[in-house]
Amino acid sequence: MLITTADGAVHRCGPDEPDPAWIPEGTTYDSAIPGGWRTCTFNLRRRIDEDIPLRLRDEVEVVDGDGATMWEGRIAALPRQHGDDYLAGVQCVGWAAHLKDDDSFREVYVDRDLSRWRGPSIARQIEMVATSALGSSQVTRDASGSGALELSFKAPWGPRLPNAEAWYHASGIPIRTVYALFNSNPNAPGGNASFRLTTSAVSGDNAAAGFETVDDLWAAGGVPNPGYATASIARKWWLLAWFYAVQPITGDADYTVWLRNLAVYGDHGLTRRGPDPGGFYIDDILANLLRRGAPKLNFTVGEGGSIGRPDLVVAQAAYPEPGPVENVILDLNKYVLWEWGCYDRRTFFYRPSDPTRLTWEARLDQGAHLNLEGDDDERTINGVIVTYHLPDGTSRVAGPPGSGFHIEHTALVDPDPANTATAHGYARAWKRLDITFPTVDDNAVAIGSAYLAETSLPSRSGDITLTGGIEHPTKGMRPVRELRAGDWIRLSDHPTDVPRRIIQPTHRDDQRQTTVTVGNDIKKVDALLEQLGVLTSLV
Repeated sequence: MLITTADGAVHRCGPDEPDPAWIPEGTTYDSAIPGGWRTCTFNLRRRIDEDIPLRLRDEVEVVDGDGATMWEGRIAALPRQHGDDYLAGVQCVGWAAHLKDDDSFREVYVDRDLSRWRGPSIARQIEMVATSALGSSQVTRDASGSGALELSFKAPWGPRLPNAEAWYHASGIPIRTVYALFNSNPNAPGGNASFRLTTSAVSGDNAAAGFETVDDLWAAGGVPNPGYATASIARKWWLLAWFYAVQPITGDADYTVWLRNLAVYGDHGLTRRGPDPGGFYIDDILANLLRRGAPKLNFTVGEGGSIGRPDLVVAQAAYPEPGPVENVILDLNKYVLWEWGCYDRRTFFYRPSDPTRLTWEARLDQGAHLNLEGDDDERTINGVIVTYHLPDGTSRVAGPPGSGFHIEHTALVDPDPANTATAHGYARAWKRLDITFPTVDDNAVAIGSAYLAETSLPSRSGDITLTGGIEHPTKGMRPVRELRAGDWIRLSDHPTDVPRRIIQPTHRDDQRQTTVTVGNDIKKVDALLEQLGVLTSLV
């Protein structure tokens, strides 16, 4: 072990140290998916009245005789024992722990949830009532049946002119851009320039505080001017105002506009992707997130980078409440269920699980011991249906082709005739996912597809205990300590065996032995999705 303290000093622990007090005992380390390097523990022969120049969060690297990294992380605990025996324990956690260090991360990457728009505050209403007749705002449906934010006022009025407002409050997160489309009822014809629909950035919850009219959606001459509105500087509130600008009016009529496809963007500077209103690629968000919330980690992007790019544009990614960056990673990963963590040189990775990347070859005749579970009936599904609601509140259901739901997609059915349920004549062994957060059609399909892909994998779960060496596909025989979570393993002297995903290898250095947990734990996937607002049930 190479242990680097806060002042840059490096301490070495190893079996060849001349000072016995620096020879580690009982060394154990492991990795896991997700997370990468997980824990490392070892003991030093030190009396309790003897100070050890090691402190919490000192950085730890475990290297082999060739200098290759076997584990990386930092010290998390230093327990002491003194009685018939005396030991100083060193307990470490991998660098993925850095993703939970700061609970203050907040950002609105893109927010299309109409429920976050509110009417004016009490302070704003008091300010308005002296000069304006207050209108109303609510989430409802426009004439076409689409969900929309409705701004409305009624005639007659005068001398106070009507004003209907809706406010978006980002809990103090700077907002830079808003996107909106709109239509109006016949009482507010497009040719009447006295009607005004403006979008404004505001520093506080009233129009007097840092107010900037960013765009006039109902432009001069009454010509609609929908689309993106970007403020000159980011502000913490956004105001949509629908009002009449000139003189009193008589009669008895409603004057209403409906704003559709509303999207709010924070001041993060990412490039919008996809059709309007745009969203963002997961890798773009992850890179922004790590730079700001986990600065000690390294990563690369682009072709061959440590962070891969799923073929998906995320349309809803708003995190107004403070929390660790790990929560954002978990939330984004619900769309594709990729593996992520930290390995060499604190490098964060995000990638699909792939047996062609690295599959180790173990042999029963070389001492591999197996304790494998069989598959279970819970996995025998051949399709998924997804219930969800759009950002405007519209309820939707997506399912396989021929399902008759709002969206039909081939990604929601397993076409393999060898699928267990299909092979036994079950045409519809489908599982239902209920998404409780707002999303769009493509993102709902992505969640269902990722879940089906995970569930369709044979379990092949259990434990494999390996001692000494194991065959690498290109390097030949290597020590079993080199196995990592995210690698794959197969039994080469079992003619029908297939690669199994390594979920967690635990290495005990004193015994030169590694116990490998393998398989595809769908129960953990269910638990993760439930935590993120995706409930699963058989139908």
